[in-house]
Amino acid sequence: IDSWTDFLPNEILTLDGKYGSINSLINFNDELYTIQDKALAFISISPRVQVQGSDGVAVQLGTGSILDRYKYLSTEYGTLNKWSVVTSPSGLYFFDLLNKSFNVFKGSVVSLSTDKQMHHYFNNNIDLLLKTDNPLIKQGISAGYDLVNNDVFMTFLQDGNNYTISYNERKNNFISFYDYLPSIYISKGDYFITTSPNNKSIYRQYHGEYNKFYDIYHPSSFVLNVNPESNNDCVFDNINFKSDVTLNNV
Repeated sequence: IDSWTDFLPNEILTLDGKYGSINSLINFNDELYTIQDKALAFISISPRVQVQGSDGVAVQLGTGSILDRYKYLSTEYGTLNKWSVVTSPSGLYFFDLLNKSFNVFKGSVVSLSTDKQMHHYFNNNIDLLLKTDNPLIKQGISAGYDLVNNDVFMTFLQDGNNYTISYNERKNNFISFYDYLPSIYISKGDYFITTSPNNKSIYRQYHGEYNKFYDIYHPSSFVLNVNPESNNDCVFDNINFKSDVTLNNV
């Protein structure tokens, strides 16, 4: 049997078509989930229960099918962008283009963009052309997870308004925007790799020369407001500032 083209009756499971096409199948904590246009469902695969028989021989109970059943966990949120789906050890993240919502699943689906006061930003900076869903031609959404810093990165590639945003699981909040726009994120252990703007090179994040991104040097600066204008007096008992300074490569 050609297992790639011939499917037996117990290898087929039909979901509810009113929620749209199946856009992503993803393994999260050794369980299989599927995300449609407007829904997220859990897929039960070959459930088995082992019991001890009266004769001391172990007996396995099951349904006899590979795809046993499905259960919808949300019919409010889904995704059109399979490359926006990314998992971390504690959550399954995806972007819902129809609701313009940055979501996480941790037992239930939560809209982080609403909870973290980012709904207005996404609502005004999302183009429905993102449904093209092909980051390699700079159209769609790409996502990645940095295991070292526990950051979820999501890049929006749309005409005239491209940006990358990150959400930190430790701080439980969105922390920064970035102007680099990778088409693909690759995460494995301490390695967090992104593609160059022209998709011809790959780079390891957080390594290499300081202030140099994708072979281009970007100077940095900061402003320290010691005594901002105020109607009240500002009194500082002490201040402690620590830094490293490089001048003429010294």
